[in-house]
This record gives sequence, structure tokens and C-alpha cells, in this order.
Amino acid sequence: MKAERFNYENKQYLERLEKSGDELYSKYLFYIKKLLSGKDEPFLDAGCGGGQVLKILSDEKYVNIYGCEISSLFLKSAARKGLKNLTFYKRGNLPYKDNFFRVVGSFTVLEHVENPVVFLTEQIRVTKPGGYIIVICPNFLNFIFPT
Repeated sequence: MKAERFNYENKQYLERLEKSGDELYSKYLFYIKKLLSGKDEPFLDAGCGGGQVLKILSDEKYVNIYGCEISSLFLKSAARKGLKNLTFYKRGNLPYKDNFFRVVGSFTVLEHVENPVVFLTEQIRVTKPGGYIIVICPNFLNFIFPT
């Protein structure tokens, strides 16, 4: 049985994320804010979805925030939030210079990419030496072994 590919243009998934509330991103945001040296330091949200995290950061006066996304549907949603520095990611190389960011993050993205090694390698490439990469993934064992 062949596994179905994830539908990157899934309107229901976007709507669910839009309604999820800011609390869903609290741990991710905690580490982003902790690791950025200031509100003007560049940050990349690799797989920014509908821009929920970037919008929260923008509302808190963080500038130089960047997002890339493989879904045109999600990217349009992020743009409607008034976010700038958004880029359509066509797989392969991230569209940023080497060592550009000190902090790069991805929130529940790794489990959706076709080649996680390439995706993580690209995050490393655009991260400055000594910088940080934040990767948040779902804990699927939580469903098997609930607390």
C-alpha cells in the first residue's frame, strides 16, 4: 500500500491551525525569544505555515523575521496578515545566504518534508556558526502511551 503524499494546499488543515490559538506555539516562541539577541536580529521560520508565529513576533515588535513555505495557500494566508519577507520554498535549497541567521526554527514541519536530511542540512547552511536551530515535532508516542 503506497502512502499518500501530504496535501500542502489543504484548506481544512489551514483553518484548523488558524483557529488553534497562540498557546499551541508557546514553547516554540519561548525558545525563539530566548535565543534571539534582540528584536532586530534576523530569524527564519522554515515552513512558516499561515504565518501564525511570525505574526505573533511581529505584533511584539520583532523585525527582520523571515518565513518560507512550500504551500502557496499557506503563504497567501501569511501575506494577508501583513507579514513581509515571505518566500515560496520550492524544495531543495533554502533561498537565503549561507550563515545569514543566528536562529532558525521549524514548527511541526520535519514530519512533512520528503527529505528531512536535505531540509535540516539547509537549515544548518543558513545558520551562523554557533547559532541555533529549533525543531519542534509532534510526539506521536503520546497517542500510544498517554500520560
